[in-house]
Amino acid sequence: MGMDRLVPEEFPTITAAITASSDGDVILVSPGTYVESLDLSGRDLTLRSTAGADVTFITPSEGRCLIMSGPTPSGDGSALEGFTLSGGEAENGGAISMRDDALSLRNCTFTGNHATDKGGVLYAKFSTTDIID
Repeated sequence: MGMDRLVPEEFPTITAAITASSDGDVILVSPGTYVESLDLSGRDLTLRSTAGADVTFITPSEGRCLIMSGPTPSGDGSALEGFTLSGGEAENGGAISMRDDALSLRNCTFTGNHATDKGGVLYAKFSTTDIID
């Protein structure tokens, strides 16, 4: 069983918590706006907002909100629960770009993301996605 990692109480950013985490860990994120581009490539982590998508935002300063580029994790892959992803921009996958990876999205909102070619919200190639609510 993994450990809980608290943002910003223990780690100032979501990225810092991801870097310190091991597969199976849960990163609990307090309400706020996190100006970050996250990388969950090949990871088996759960990122969970403690108060929901209405008050917890991932907004990159540039590029997309989340990238996942394998290798396919040995477990179920990562999960993102209760976030608003906004302002992502890229050629493919404005909010999320995936290749050879696995992601579960639960109770997430997407707004103001843009792709110049494919997938304003999500671009997934050779990947597994589970989208709920």
